[in-house]
Amino acid sequence: MPAVLIIGASRGIGRELVRQYLAEGWQVLASYRQPADGDALEAAGAEAIRLDVGDAAASEALAASLKPASLDLVILNAGIYPQGDEDPAHPDEAAFLEGMRINVLAPMRLAALLKPALKPGGCVAFLSSRMGSKKLLESGNALFYRSSKAALNVVVKGLANAWKNEGLRALALHPGWVRTDMGGSDADIDVATSAAGLRQVIAEPGLARSGRFFAYDGAELPW
Repeated sequence: MPAVLIIGASRGIGRELVRQYLAEGWQVLASYRQPADGDALEAAGAEAIRLDVGDAAASEALAASLKPASLDLVILNAGIYPQGDEDPAHPDEAAFLEGMRINVLAPMRLAALLKPALKPGGCVAFLSSRMGSKKLLESGNALFYRSSKAALNVVVKGLANAWKNEGLRALALHPGWVRTDMGGSDADIDVATSAAGLRQVIAEPGLARSGRFFAYDGAELPW
């Protein structure tokens, strides 16, 4: 039975990924923050793991609890949309740094810590955003979030380079503009469409795809 660990599985895209992987017969480990979310994940059939991705010690404990070469896939979905004044002359420094801590530092650390738990040929998929693409940038808004996702993309590319001789993949993924708490009710697609597309992209074999940036519909995005 293939096994996946989904970090940030309490709601939205993460929760839908849990549902779909379970429906496909996978063993699913799923992280959450609030106790009620853990109960719901367990009731659905997942192994629920309480985790604050910003807590380095908790991340280390999670990695230590996993057997070596026990996971086929890790999906790093947890993230935030930094809230604060984005005036470039007077930015909210605390909000910017929190966005970088949760959206960049936390997944970078988790990926490295969880690497020993990956089976040969395993994959770490990072939920990024096309808003982190320099080439696609056509506005001056959301600089905090864009900066964090651009930095995350660099992490993905760097890890893919570091892991290429070990047969492990790292992917940056854009889930689309999804109707979630973060995406809002006016977004283009629902979570089921996004999750199904992401699963299909992840399932495409080949190390040649490692270190690249894909949308949920399979389109490759520029950095």
